[in-house]
Formats: sequence, C-alpha cells, structure tokens
Amino acid sequence: MTNAKVKRLFSNLTYAFLSQCISLLLSLLMSFVVPKFLSVKEFGYWQLFLFYTSYVGFTHFGLDDGIYLREGGKRYKDLDFSLIGSQFWLLMFTQAIFAGVISAFSFFFEKDPNKLFVILLTGLYMIIFNVFYFLGFIFQATNHTKKYSISIIIYKLLFIVCIFFLFMSRDIYYKGYVVLYTLTLLISLLYCMAVGRRIVFAPLMKLSTVLLEAGRNIVVGINLLIANMAGLLIIGSGRLVVEQRWGIESFGKFSFSISICNFFLMFVGQTSMVLFPALRQTNFDNIKKVYVTLHELLDIVLSGMLLFYFPISYILGFWLPQYKESLKYMSILLPLCTFDGKMQMLCNTYLQVLRKERWLLFINVASFLISLLLALLGAYILCSIQAVVVFMVVAVAFRSIVSELYTAKLMESEIKKEIAWECFFAISFIVLSLLVPTVASFLIYLTFYIAYLVLHKNKVGNIVGMFKRHVLSKG
Repeated sequence: MTNAKVKRLFSNLTYAFLSQCISLLLSLLMSFVVPKFLSVKEFGYWQLFLFYTSYVGFTHFGLDDGIYLREGGKRYKDLDFSLIGSQFWLLMFTQAIFAGVISAFSFFFEKDPNKLFVILLTGLYMIIFNVFYFLGFIFQATNHTKKYSISIIIYKLLFIVCIFFLFMSRDIYYKGYVVLYTLTLLISLLYCMAVGRRIVFAPLMKLSTVLLEAGRNIVVGINLLIANMAGLLIIGSGRLVVEQRWGIESFGKFSFSISICNFFLMFVGQTSMVLFPALRQTNFDNIKKVYVTLHELLDIVLSGMLLFYFPISYILGFWLPQYKESLKYMSILLPLCTFDGKMQMLCNTYLQVLRKERWLLFINVASFLISLLLALLGAYILCSIQAVVVFMVVAVAFRSIVSELYTAKLMESEIKKEIAWECFFAISFIVLSLLVPTVASFLIYLTFYIAYLVLHKNKVGNIVGMFKRHVLSKG
C-alpha cells in the first residue's frame, strides 16, 4: 500500500475505533445495567426485540450486499448516483410493504400482546434499518467508512442518552427501550441521507431500468445475504429453541450470556468493515501480507480476551444475582469469541474480497443446519439448556475451522498448528471455568497463555513492531 492509502486506512480505523468505544459503552449499559433495572421477564422481551431485529436484513433480498460487492473499491465520485438513488427509494417502498404485511398477519395470529408489540416495532425498525445500511454499505464499499462510523456514533450516543433518561425516570418496562432504540436509528438514518444527498436526492430513473439493476445486485448479493443470515442463525436457532422450549424468562437469561459474548466481539466486526474496501484496492501480494499479520494478531488477542471472563463473572455474581445461571452458559459460550472473531475478521472479509460468496453460503448453511439439529436434540431429547449451549459452540467452531483452512489455502499459508492452539485454549477454558474455582482457573489459564506467548515470541515481536511503525510513529 502507498503511504496515502495507509494513512487513510488508519484514519478510517480511528473513527471505527471511536465508534466502537461508544458502542462499547452502550454494550456495557445494555449488558450489565439494563438487566439491573428490568425484571427477568421484561428483559426477556427486550432481548426478543433485539433478536428479531437481528434478522430484518433478510427482507432486502441481497440488494444491499450486491451493491456492497459490485461497488466495492470504487471511488465515491465515480458512482452512478441516479441509478443507486433510485434503488434507495425502491428499497424503502418495498420495506414499507413488507412491514405492513407482517403487521397485518401479527394482528390475526399473535395472541400475546407483548410479543405483538415487539413484532410491530420490529416491522418499523426493518424499514429504517435496511435503508440505513443501504447507505452505510455504499460508504463502506467506497472507503468512506468515516461517514458510516459517524452515523454509528450518533446512533449509539443518542441511545445512551435515552437509557440514562429511562434510568432517571425509573422506567421498569421494556417498551420505552424498544421505541427509543428505533427512534435513534431513524435520526442516524437522517444523517446518512444528509451526507449521502447526492444519492438520495439524485434524479430518479425509469422503473424498468431500476428494477433491472436491482435484480443484478440481488443476484450478486443473495449468496452473501443468505450466508450472513445462516451465520446469524447458527446462534439464533439455539436462542429460538430455548424461547420455544423454556419460555421468555429462560430466553432472557440465555440471551444475557449471548450479549456478553457479543460485547467481546464488537471491535472485530467494525475493523473488518474498514478492511474490505482497503483490501479491494490493493494487490494480491499485499493481501497475503495483511492476512499473515492479522492472523498473528488474532491468535494473540482472542485467546487472551478469555481472561476477562474470570473477573467479569465474579463481579456479575454480586451485581446481578438473578442471572447466576447465565454465568454457567457464558463460561461455555465465551470461546465463541475465539472462533467467531477469526470468522468475522479473516474468513468473511477475505472470502468477500476474493468473491467467494458461494463458499460462505455453503459453510454457513451447513453449520446452521448442524446447529439447528443439535439444538433440537439438546432441547427435546436431552432436555438441557447447557447441552444446547455446548452444541452451539461445536457448530460455530466447525464453521470457523473449516473456513480458516479454506482461506489459508487461498492465501498459501499454513495454520494447522494455530488451529490446534485455538481448540486447546477453548477446551481448557471451558473445563477450567466449569470444574475449577474461579481464582485457580484464572491462574491456570493465565499460565497457559503466558507459556503460549513465550513459545511464540517471534509472533509477538512482529505485532509489537507493526504497532510501533504504524501507530506510535503517527503520534
């Protein structure tokens, strides 16, 4: 990469990091403070809303993903603003229709008034979310991730303010959180429309032309869309089975442990967003070099992140005693961070850059089916939530390992030893956290981790050297 490209990459990473710091604060509030104010049942409905909204991206049928892939690497000024802007309004119109259909069916078939409220707000959120990410994907694809990061900062900061308002007003019901969560995303959408006005307010084109172009984008993006949805369903299927089998309160406790895992994974997703357009604009040799560096970095960071479980679990046991059961699930689930972190940062990003969406589709659908079958086995045959949790980790690990091997083959890299270390850390962490007292398990795992760093001191040296060259030198 040229110095200008490296400078822009680190500028984008800076804004991405800032947005993730804000997201981190919000995640802290949502994961550790909101459960303190809401009852387990109310928190369960709040988590149900977040669960449903995580799948609303399916209704754009790959349009956003197709534009992201086809326009990735282009300069913003070179876009066909009229053609893209016309698809923006087409998307908004179709999402409004879908939301109306979902709402109509819900009134007839859903008897639980709380679930009905969640579904109706999910429909409204779906419209806002999909058009928001339509613009966000364009900003990402054209390396204008700074604009996207600012929109996320607006969204998260506003909701943090709303959460403090709800705390001060002693609101103990989930509905206020749901409404304000949707409203703050709408405000962020308005910001995106303002900075993306050349797209939003471009002259509209003929409907036939727009439909033809949208069809092309959907054909390209549908594989990635289904792959991403299947990836979400690897964990989502287990959550859905738990809600159906054990009810909303068990779902809330189970979802609490999932939210802690997502808390650890936040930074990975934002960094991969910045990497995609940067990698699309460079040559294959540089792509391979970045791959090796990222793999070494993730090997060190992700396994080390598991150390935070021990103090967090100790604190949460006092802060949220009603969620002590969730800590057992979390001790099994947290190794997801190791496997899913590699999947998000390396495999998803690199397979998209190399246009291997069909492989992503295959491995995610296969892993989803495995996860669903195992979740049903754990829920209805073994009758154990812990069994469901273990099976979820198995499905995620399977997807990550197979994808890592395939990506490493494309990058002409050998990583079998690194995968063995990943599995060792994951298994030892689960065994220690379940069977050994907290302090002792922390010390034993820390010993394993330090031994790993000593054995791989060259890898650590490479990461420290990169940090000095590209971060400290900028200061």
